[in-house]
Amino acid sequence: MRAHKKLRMNRRVLSLLVGVAVIYGNSLIVAVPAHAATPVSGHILANTTWTAAASPYDVVDDVTIDAGAVLTIDPGVIVRVGLEKSIVVLGTLNSAGISGGRVLIEGPTSGGSGWESVDGRGGSVIDLNYTDVTAGGSTSVVTPEGPEAATVPMIICSSCDLDIDHSSIT
Repeated sequence: MRAHKKLRMNRRVLSLLVGVAVIYGNSLIVAVPAHAATPVSGHILANTTWTAAASPYDVVDDVTIDAGAVLTIDPGVIVRVGLEKSIVVLGTLNSAGISGGRVLIEGPTSGGSGWESVDGRGGSVIDLNYTDVTAGGSTSVVTPEGPEAATVPMIICSSCDLDIDHSSIT
């Protein structure tokens, strides 16, 4: 009886940990729930790391890496920058991809476009290692005739230290 209770409790724990578990014949089929995106916005005031475990990161409003702060983006992380949003660098952006775990910075949906830029300003540092930056450089401007699409560079470096290694910007 005690073994039966223990087995029942272990099944409950397994079910809680895994989400959905189905026994089919002699096989255990497990459905792992997808990880929800991590929304990010505002100022990064202290050293911060975006990890693959919490990826993807959705930039829902501009992110500013303040002077003296370092944002490290770990290998395998996906950063989806929202429409007309930017990552402003006053401190250091270290995108630390590796050959087997590239970093992807893209629009708000896979292959999406419409985000603005990674904007490095005076005295900041931008290091892009094994990083793919794609589908950005877009914004809307208001003209006398109405809203109009405009194109800006995806990477802006105004008196910053920029290092791009094994990376692509498309």
